[in-house]
Amino acid sequence: MDRRPDLQGELEMLVGKNVYFQPPASVHLTYPCVIYNLLAGDTKRADNMVYTYTNRFELIFIYRQPNMEIVEEVLKTFPMCSISRIYIADNLYHYVFNLYY
Repeated sequence: MDRRPDLQGELEMLVGKNVYFQPPASVHLTYPCVIYNLLAGDTKRADNMVYTYTNRFELIFIYRQPNMEIVEEVLKTFPMCSISRIYIADNLYHYVFNLYY
């Protein structure tokens, strides 16, 4: 079952319509925005078979000004989420999370 559309909707509720899934370099980003990418997930095995698999996403929230409130909001919204790092690049504030969804 593909839950990515549900994730897209929840992210849009947090920051608006500027939510991008694995955007190519040609896409012009509008800030504030969220970029999210699919990463290797969590696989549980039993009886030599895959028992469960949970997708893992990297979420990058990008703002022109500091926004520490987004950290709290994301962690409240997604229980299987942790903050990975915060950094500034090209005068933009990046908040990076790992999310199992």
